[in-house]
Amino acid sequence: MSKKVQEYCLFLLGEIAKNENGFVSLDTLLSFNRLKSISEDKDLIKEALKDSEFLEVDDEKNMVKRTTQIQKTILNWNHGVYVSGFPEDLKDIVGTAKEIFNQFGNVNFVKILRNKDKLFKGDVLIDFNAEEPAAKALEKKTLEYNGSTLKIIKKNTFYEEIKNKEYGTRKKDRYEEFPQLSYLPKLVVNEQEIKNKFKANKNKSKGDKKSVKKASEKVEKKDQKVDENEKKKIEENGKAAQKQDLTGKRKAEETNDSEELKKVKVGEE
Repeated sequence: MSKKVQEYCLFLLGEIAKNENGFVSLDTLLSFNRLKSISEDKDLIKEALKDSEFLEVDDEKNMVKRTTQIQKTILNWNHGVYVSGFPEDLKDIVGTAKEIFNQFGNVNFVKILRNKDKLFKGDVLIDFNAEEPAAKALEKKTLEYNGSTLKIIKKNTFYEEIKNKEYGTRKKDRYEEFPQLSYLPKLVVNEQEIKNKFKANKNKSKGDKKSVKKASEKVEKKDQKVDENEKKKIEENGKAAQKQDLTGKRKAEETNDSEELKKVKVGEE
């Protein structure tokens, strides 16, 4: 299962969890290009789904949900094996893989694994029609093919190794809120991963709030400092004005005294 498919599964499971009855809106489903490419007419889609044996339609709210449990056989990874070691220049990859592994039972499907340059890297995923042939192949552990040693491991083990390389080892939880989803593989739903993402977003939100609070406190302190400086200036200006008034009064008094003294002297003469 590709990373993109896993993301779609996680997204849909999250949408299902939002509704207490497990419904998903048609608008959400129409956000997927595959359904959108068939039709964007909600009435037409609802009409087509009315005859479905495993989907229930809520006409009033334009919502859909599963009514039957996903069959374990559909998602049972015990039917598959991962095989590595094929020659990278092998021509008929699917035919060769089927020819080798049909000895254990019917091979339903062979998936060729390629590198980022879309070249065969010598690995394939093989799905049998039941668990028994897969178990027989796993018992062998290795097979020889034209001088190459083919290594056989569980398909689930292969996906777990990829996941651990990409995300690191994490606690594996099964999503069990809705019984019809109980057989979904653990790789598709990792409850701890959802919790970690929620926690990370919560911590980020707290960090943002702290940053805003610090910035606000900084502005308040700056404003207080400005207010204190303004207050000091006003006080200093007031004192200067008061001092100037006193000086003026003294000068006026001295002038008056001088004039009075002159008058007295003139009178005496």
